[in-house]
Amino acid sequence: MKIFISASQLKNFMRCPALFYYLEKQGKKKKAIYLERGSKIHDMIANALMGKELPPEEAEYVDGIFSRLTDKIVIWKGAKTQIEKPFSFPWDEYMINGVPDMKQRKDGVANIIDWKTGRNVMGQQDSEDDIQALIYIYEEFLNNPDTTRVFFTFAYTEYGAVKTIVRERGDMEEIKRTIGYRINMFKEAYDNKRFDPEPSAGQCAHCPCLRVCEANVFWKDNDKIQIPTDDTEWLTIYKQLVATKAYLDELDTALKEYCKANQPEKIGEYSIEVGVKSNYSMSTKKETKAYLIEKFPEFTTPKIDSTAILNSISKEQKDELISLGHLTDKSSVSVKIG
Repeated sequence: MKIFISASQLKNFMRCPALFYYLEKQGKKKKAIYLERGSKIHDMIANALMGKELPPEEAEYVDGIFSRLTDKIVIWKGAKTQIEKPFSFPWDEYMINGVPDMKQRKDGVANIIDWKTGRNVMGQQDSEDDIQALIYIYEEFLNNPDTTRVFFTFAYTEYGAVKTIVRERGDMEEIKRTIGYRINMFKEAYDNKRFDPEPSAGQCAHCPCLRVCEANVFWKDNDKIQIPTDDTEWLTIYKQLVATKAYLDELDTALKEYCKANQPEKIGEYSIEVGVKSNYSMSTKKETKAYLIEKFPEFTTPKIDSTAILNSISKEQKDELISLGHLTDKSSVSVKIG
């Protein structure tokens, strides 16, 4: 009996095994808010591309998406086009399936577009290595022998950013090895029913399962670490805190061993305090200056005042600047032992 797994599920597993587990567990009860929003946006774009009439507010929203992506994505006129057409193919005991948002074929070349509605824009290398993209590309070569080249584009609907991958048929064996290696990783976790969290600052900061993940429990239940109780402040510094978890685990063990060998009376009396120092760095690129002048004219005349901009904007706006490559988060975590 084949085990069905989708390309997006494998992608969630590669991001973090616990993310895969929590989304699957949660999905049986109800869909997460961010998933509902993403599905709605995908449906609106699909309906628009199929020529269906949208309600005025949806049509305006989709027009905004396409205006941000104009001249950044390629949609071929007159090409054979498929919108959300599912596929599947066998892989050992698994049946791999997926639903490309949009696929076109023309003169032996395939053009696949994946609409991304989230806030986290991947870098080029992460895009090149993305398991979902590799599966979509592999399936195209596998089931369409006339295809010699595939263009795969991640199109970010909120920011107008795009990341494009190009693969030739000669890359097929390399892609197959990469997919096989990652499926084996999933198989090991699935067979052993072990989906342990793999905390990292970049992933945890955007994770929809933040509040139910056991990586979160460590911070809330460990009384040796001084953390804020206000939810807003907690979420702001969580991405820095979670990145130090493994280090603090090792430090705590080392301190206990030292006390046991040298100062037994001190066992349990020491404390570990964590502090976070916010530090953002604005890019000096011409593109950044032009963006800031357009977005924040009140802080850019007669010259750009980056400090004033950072002090006045919200965390969401900072995240947007980071995703566009205009801002770098250099915040640091300090550890004090007492």
